[in-house]
Parts: sequence; structure tokens; C-alpha cells
Amino acid sequence: MFLFPPPAEITLELLPMRLELACERFSQATGERWEAVGPLGKEVVAVRLDHAPLEEFRTRLAKQLEAKWQGNRLVFDDSIRRRRTAEANREAAALFEESRVYIARKLSLQPKDLTDPKVAESVKTWIADFSKKLDSGDFDAIDDSRAYDMPGQRALYRLALILPFPVTTTIYSDRPTPLQKPLPPAALAIIKNLRQETRAIQPELDFVRVRVRVGQSSERSGISLSLTTFDAEGKEVETSDISMEGDPDKPAPGKEEGVKPPVLPNLPLFMSQESLSYFSLVNDQEKERTRGRRARLRKEWADRLAHPLDHEPLIWQRGEAYVRTASVAKKQLIAVLSDFQDTSFARNVKWTTATFLPPTDYAPRIDGDWMLIEKGELPGRIDRAAAGRLIQESLRQGGVPIDAAADYAVTLAPDVEPFLNWLGDSLAALFTNKGPYSTLGTIHDTESGLRIWGDLGVSQRATLKGGKTLRISSLSREVLEEIRREVYEENAFEGKEATDLMPNGIEDGDVILAGQERPVVLSWDERKGGPDEPFPLSAKSLGGALAFGIPYFKMPASEFRSWNRFRMGVNRSYSLKIRFDRGPSFSRSLSETLFPPSGSVLKGLPPEFAAEVARARVTARPPAKPMKAVDSP
Repeated sequence: MFLFPPPAEITLELLPMRLELACERFSQATGERWEAVGPLGKEVVAVRLDHAPLEEFRTRLAKQLEAKWQGNRLVFDDSIRRRRTAEANREAAALFEESRVYIARKLSLQPKDLTDPKVAESVKTWIADFSKKLDSGDFDAIDDSRAYDMPGQRALYRLALILPFPVTTTIYSDRPTPLQKPLPPAALAIIKNLRQETRAIQPELDFVRVRVRVGQSSERSGISLSLTTFDAEGKEVETSDISMEGDPDKPAPGKEEGVKPPVLPNLPLFMSQESLSYFSLVNDQEKERTRGRRARLRKEWADRLAHPLDHEPLIWQRGEAYVRTASVAKKQLIAVLSDFQDTSFARNVKWTTATFLPPTDYAPRIDGDWMLIEKGELPGRIDRAAAGRLIQESLRQGGVPIDAAADYAVTLAPDVEPFLNWLGDSLAALFTNKGPYSTLGTIHDTESGLRIWGDLGVSQRATLKGGKTLRISSLSREVLEEIRREVYEENAFEGKEATDLMPNGIEDGDVILAGQERPVVLSWDERKGGPDEPFPLSAKSLGGALAFGIPYFKMPASEFRSWNRFRMGVNRSYSLKIRFDRGPSFSRSLSETLFPPSGSVLKGLPPEFAAEVARARVTARPPAKPMKAVDSP
């Protein structure tokens, strides 16, 4: 090795693996020592190369990883990230300017002065008719072509023509708080005109203060603007909003060119038995096909899923299918795989190239002989070691515990979804994803609460669980930053503007934990084997199910009445409340449902629990209206 010059071509097939491991295989194939530096080594790649030009492969691989070569070392190329960000900003700015041209054209067709008595009367009549049809639900009859005549909307469109393109979300006001910007003089003139038009046409909507929010909702999206007016008591009077997404009369990008997803030959994919088995375990549509053997599937997969450092999950999450697709299509493949592949709800179960490829948004890009799968805009990479620790602890406790989930969540950057990925799929498949006490309650409904909880120290968690209060000022820098993000970036006050309620930044206050604990039960019919699809129920829920079944899940009462084996567990639900001294507050939920593996299988319910079930069954009432049976979410 290393004695001869590298070959001009490379032939190699790799199922998904971490780049640090893939570099070892590249070294063996080329005779050169390849190395991925720093976090790049944790990226997950798959390749299928058949006499591919080596230099072209190196160039394409680096580009997809947003990296560059320093000799045979791959390092992050910050200039690529900067260019991508700049390109996204240019695209958003272009849409912004295109929207301005459209708005100016529309405004030129409207009356210049709504305070003219004749114009005002016409607008009043239209607004009254609009409101009447809106209230009656007669949406088809609504004519919104004169929406530009509404004072608030007119003012917002005029503001859109003069306010600068925002790099970050900006809040303006005619009476700004310390965290808001003052409206420029030209905007104040528009607000003065709005006040005059409002008094002439909709005097009931008169106001004393305005707030304008201008911001980009996400990368590569347009800008949204909103204008909110307030009365003398500070209550919201009216809100108008628009999206600066370009000219709506212009054809959508790609339509005029007839752009279509890549077309590949529809040939069978000969998948490994392991990938087929995994798909049966995690895919929602496979539940019916695997009924009666799901408990065995969970047992077979528990150890592999608990050790993602040794068993790369993205092999089974479309990864092998991508490699097989490239093979039958005779394409060179470079795949940099996102940890989110949407395998749980994939509808592609025929295992052919045409049916298994994901929707257009995630479809491979075909460039000549190359099939390229890019990570896309989903940021971050799950720490396999941290994810493995969470699964292992969950298996020990018989469910996903709050503390372990929180410890994992804080290993990720704030913009990375902790469970919208293969880990979330794994936890839902190994435990429960059905009903109000399912694993989904821990991993999807409580993300922001988990992040705050995870940044608290062990002693602080114990203090809160003991019913005592913590002061915000005593928290770590990490917790304070998470609270700041919740308040100013994540709509913690549910639609109320944080820069109004908390005008001077995060202030001191109390952190309080309130919670309750309830027994829950897993039940099944021993004659049909073990609990095929676990469905935890409280005593009240089980009582209602025994009386009327659960139509939502297409489960008749007879199914619940046939259950004769029971395992008791516990559900703990908490509300983590952040209450600031000046009055504003917000809460985040936490929950866990645990069935310890050491728990006994019972032939009957515990007396106290059984009595509560019996009472709930007697008092249960059928749904007021027939419920349409639907698939579980």
C-alpha cells in the first residue's frame, strides 16, 4: 500500500457508513490514506462506483459534503456554506423585490384616497358583504379582489414597498420597546394615513399604536410581513399579513420548462432480508401485514437498534435501496444521507426503483452517469453514541424516560429536531406509538421542554421534582439561552409578541414543576400470543373501551373484553412553568410512560385499578356523533 500511484478509476460499493469508516475503505481501494477531519467524519455516506473516474469522484464527494481537499484530507469548506447562505439570501431578496413590483402594480389600480365619501361608502359596502359571507361560511361566494381596499391591508402593502429586506426577523413600532426598531419617517406617514382611512371606513377599528413584523420564515423562503394595531389598553385590534413570495401571476418555477423528477427504469430491487425485516418493524402501513409477529420483531431488533455505532441505521432507512437503485440503473452513486428519511410513513413497499424513491423534494439528482443524493437543508447529525445510550436506557426502563431523553436532546444543536429521524422511528417501533400514553408523547410532544430539562443540573431537577421553586437567575447560561430562544424565537407566548411582553430581555422569575402520576396498563389476549401492538391505557380509558371500544383506532369493545393478561406501568406527566416576575409566563410539557421489564404478567387487574375501571365503564358515554374510523396517526 502507498507504493504505487493511485488508479485512474475506482470500483467500490459501500452501504451507508460514517465517513471516517468509509475513508478507510477508500484508502484500501486507492492505495492512498484518506482522512475526514473533525465533524466531517460523522457524516454518513453511501457509494456505488463502477470504474468511476477517481478525480471526478473526489471532486463530487467534496462538493456534496461542503468540504475541500487538503492533500488527501477532507476538511469543511466554510466558503461553500457562506456561498450557499448568500445564494439563499439573494433568492429571498429577489422574491422580495418581485413582490414589490407586483404590489406596486396592484396599488396603482386602487383609489388613492379612501377618505373620499363616495369611495369610503363603496368600500364599507364591500367590507360588510365580505364579512357577512365569511361569517356564514359561504367561501365560494367571497370576492377578495378588493382586499387592497381594506385600510390595514393597504397600509401593509405600502409598508412593504419601503421597509428594507431583513436579514433576520425585525420588529418595528411607532412606539418601540427597547427590543424593537422605530418606524422610519416614510412609514410613519403611512400609519398616519391608515389612521385617517380607518376612522372613515372602520371607526370601530381605531387604534393608538402599531407593530410591524418583517422576517424570513426559513432558509430559501420569502419574507412575511404583519401589521398589528392596538387600542389604548394595549389590546390587539386587527392584524393584516402578507407573504413576499414573488408575483403570484407568474408561473411557478419549472412549469414553463416542464421540469420533472428523474426517470429511472422501474426494475425490482433485491433487498437484504435485514432491510425487509426493519421496514416491517418501523413502517406504519406494515402493521397489518405483520400482525401477530410484531412482538417477535421488536425482540429481534432491540439489540441492533440500541447500538447504532456498530449497526448504522441509515442502511435500512432507504440507504440500501439507494445503492440497489444505482446498481440496476447503472449509475455511479454518491449519497450523503440525512438522518431523516421518512421511513415510518413511506408508502413504497413494492421495492422497485420507481416506487421506492422518495417524493420529489428528496429525490436523487441525476447528472449524466451520476446519481447524487444530497443531505438537503435538514441540519445536524445525530450523535450515534448518545442515541445508543438513550435506546439502551429506554430498554432497561421499559419506555422512554424523561431524564434520558433530555440528556440526549441537549447533545444536538438548537436547530436539529431530536426525534424527527431514524431514532424517533426506532423508539416508536420498540415501544408504543398508539394512544395518549404512547412513546410519541415523550419524544414528539415535549421537545422544547426536554431541552430546558436537559440543561438543568441533577440537583436542580431534584429540587423541582421535590416541589420547590428555582429562580431563573440561578440557572446556567445554557438554560437561560434555551429560555431566551423559546421566548423570542419560538412563540412561547402563543401569538403574543415577546418584544412587547418582555421588552428588556429575559428577566428574573420562577421555575415551577407541577405533575401527576397515574397507573396505566398493557393488556392482551393470551390465546393470541403476547402484546402484539402495545396500547397503554389508564383506568378511565380502559373502562370506556370496555363499554364502547375505541372507534378512532378501529377497535371494538369485544377486543378489549377478550384481554386476559395485564402488565402494570406508570405514566408521569409534568408541566414545567417559567413565570417571569413582571407577569408573562409559559409552560412546556414533559411526560413518560414506563413498563419495567421486570414487572409481572398478571391474570387479573389489581383490585383498586379494577374498581376504577368498573366505575369508568358504568359512567362511560358513547360519542355524540358516529366517529369515522381512520388509521392511527
